Amino acid sequence: MKKKIIIATMLSAFSLCFVGCKEENHTKVDVDSYLKENGFANCQVEGDCRVEEDKKQYWDVYDEKNGVHFNVINVTDESGWMGSQDMYDNYDAKLVEEHVKDLPEHEGVDIVTGDMWSENASFEFEYTNLDELEEKYKLVKNCAKYLDDLKSDVEIRVSANLAGPRVDYYKDKTIDGILQYTDVAPLSTYSSIKSGETLDYIKKQYFQFGYTYRFPEIEEEMKSSDVEAFFEDKYTNCAAVYHSGDSDDKTNEDYVVYDDIYTDGTLTFGNLYYLLIDEGFDVEGSVDNFTVQGVDGQMCQFSYGYAGSGEHGTYYLVDDEEVSCDCNYFKLYPKTIYDLFGLTVEEYKE
Repeated sequence: MKKKIIIATMLSAFSLCFVGCKEENHTKVDVDSYLKENGFANCQVEGDCRVEEDKKQYWDVYDEKNGVHFNVINVTDESGWMGSQDMYDNYDAKLVEEHVKDLPEHEGVDIVTGDMWSENASFEFEYTNLDELEEKYKLVKNCAKYLDDLKSDVEIRVSANLAGPRVDYYKDKTIDGILQYTDVAPLSTYSSIKSGETLDYIKKQYFQFGYTYRFPEIEEEMKSSDVEAFFEDKYTNCAAVYHSGDSDDKTNEDYVVYDDIYTDGTLTFGNLYYLLIDEGFDVEGSVDNFTVQGVDGQMCQFSYGYAGSGEHGTYYLVDDEEVSCDCNYFKLYPKTIYDLFGLTVEEYKE
């Protein structure tokens, strides 16, 4: 990451408030120092400091080697009583902008360089499955290699967005908050892209989304090692079902641990599906859409198609009557599971 120079003095805050860039001799020194310390020693500052209406200061700078015009930008932070100035540059974004026509073939990957305040370009693409993700990732990697040959450690955002019928459906039903893991944009260098670190991060988010809900189209793409990695996270807990006694009693050993069923204090429909089967319930249907009889004889129906209604945007049916999910996005609390099926479900922590 680029080193940023912080200037926090009463004098600079005072002078900026009243004279803008008139203290150019002082701030020009800071720009030259910034350029030197961030690998731009051979770049030339062109012209005087300029100020936008929102009081952002910037200087035009030219890198003759790569033919790149870029800016060093100074933003005043008014949150502290003394004020501070935070310098950064948009070189990486401007390098991409200058050479975008020279980049290797990248059909299906959009390159967004942003406005002059943007530090990094974004390489944006959609994917519907793992194969498509890996194919488009290769295109990004080829482009990153080209940029790295121009200047090492150029940072770009690799913006991967899950698409497909399920995603479109949830957006249409205005419960797109469920898609928090499907739109990721890690800031990456060619080194992290080449090593697969960036791809692994995107895959982890994709698999977390799929396994949290047990969406079959994603779960089918996961290997056992991916499931193990999912549960290795210290915040990821599996479910335990207590068959008698008090679950808060540490001496109570009458429970079963399901190390492949995820809970965060709630159960999604998909994890409930597998839990009920393991607990001996007669479940009909698939993980996406199933029916099962509750302890009081009521017929319960759960479907990932039940969206766009209910207090939290999703619901299930009990004897054909809509019941709002306890919280957002197809999740039920343990009390609801106990009321429906007589099961005491807890998070299992070793």
